[in-house]
Amino acid sequence: MSNPTLVVVHGPGSAGPRDALRAAHGRYDVVFAVQDRDAECTAGLPLISRLAPVYRCSDEASSMVALGSAQPEGIVTFSESQLPFAARLADVLGLRFHTPRTVDLLTNKYKQRCAMNAAGVSVTRIEEVTDPNALPSAADRINYPVVIKPVVNNSSRWTTRCDSKRDVQDLVSAITASPDSPSRWVVEEMLQAGAHSYGDVLADFVSVESVVQDGKVSHFCITDRLAMAPPFRERGLLVPTLLPRAERAALLDLATAALSALGVRWGVTHTEIKLTPGGPRVIEVNGRLGGWVPELVRRVSSMDPVAMAVDVAMGRHVDIGVDVRHDDLSSTHAAVLLVQPPEGRFRVAEMADPSVLRQQAGVWQAWKRAAPGDIVDSRAGSLQALYAAYIEADREAMSGRLRQVELVGRSAVTLQAQQ
Repeated sequence: MSNPTLVVVHGPGSAGPRDALRAAHGRYDVVFAVQDRDAECTAGLPLISRLAPVYRCSDEASSMVALGSAQPEGIVTFSESQLPFAARLADVLGLRFHTPRTVDLLTNKYKQRCAMNAAGVSVTRIEEVTDPNALPSAADRINYPVVIKPVVNNSSRWTTRCDSKRDVQDLVSAITASPDSPSRWVVEEMLQAGAHSYGDVLADFVSVESVVQDGKVSHFCITDRLAMAPPFRERGLLVPTLLPRAERAALLDLATAALSALGVRWGVTHTEIKLTPGGPRVIEVNGRLGGWVPELVRRVSSMDPVAMAVDVAMGRHVDIGVDVRHDDLSSTHAAVLLVQPPEGRFRVAEMADPSVLRQQAGVWQAWKRAAPGDIVDSRAGSLQALYAAYIEADREAMSGRLRQVELVGRSAVTLQAQQ
């Protein structure tokens, strides 16, 4: 190897192995680190072992030290689930990354909210519950409506709005009946609903995509979110934001404050912010590149968020160059639409070929995310979508195109309700 070495901690996330290799090509030599006891990660070994050297590591420090023979100068992961493992590796190898303490705050919803509350950032009532049977009493103390979700969570799995004690009891029954349900939960006050000024095709929250270098925060994009499917399933995102310029500065300042409260000093981050009538409020902060963001940003700009994450990891200065307080990335907007099934549990009986979506105006790519015979359950979160479609349009055409593709996607599937 002739270039500086970068460790990519492998796991399901916002960028795959080939994305990382493309971003590093000609500049850094990549080695992959795989958590040996994580079946979801080791399943990818046949592929990544053909692409670059692979180090299989356990949680023991001695196993991690073996990776030091590659003389790495940086470490990165695009996987939410691998943040704690990457932080431990970085700590053992002396590499820049989120500290283990910061990763704990980024991945534990309760500790994260407590840290932001202590710093006066979007102060929100919250309780942690370790016995699901205690959820009703915690919700009573918080006051309805509340949001209940697992302490450690992604893709909105099991995230539920409860407006009454009956709603909480129904959730407790579902948790009790599910053998693989989480054991630790948070009960949080429901942030007041707002509205996106573009219209109801977009959700009342956005995300701010940021680069942090030695504690200095720069923001490279504000991402609009498509209107959600119940209970809290994301239906996609859009860049650049359709919010007016006057509304953006407060969002960026709030994201900066949240990252500071959590002690983030290095990396690319993704901060979700609710647009409430009383002003923006932080929903949560993720310590890695946001899902779908790389493809969309590359479509409308010259920026490559994966390359940014790689460069930050290697200590190379990233100059954003575009100040999203004042300028749009492009006059064209790009979106990914996830066609979600209705709320409930269903068996996929039939699905049309995704070419029916590709035939729609503005769609440059579409594919299936389910197959006939699959069971899709709204409690499983955002990832159990039926189709995904990439769409581009100008400001005036985007709303209509999103609605049309959603309609076609819904009509292209036959579902059978399940108990």
